[in-house]
Amino acid sequence: MINFLLTLTTLGALLLTCLIYVIHLLGSDEI
Repeated sequence: MINFLLTLTTLGALLLTCLIYVIHLLGSDEI
């Protein structure tokens, strides 16, 4: 069960990082 939670947390962190990266790229078009 702990392994499942760890995997879920890692995937969530990766998804958040990807979202922030994409938003940062889209936002940099204004510069």
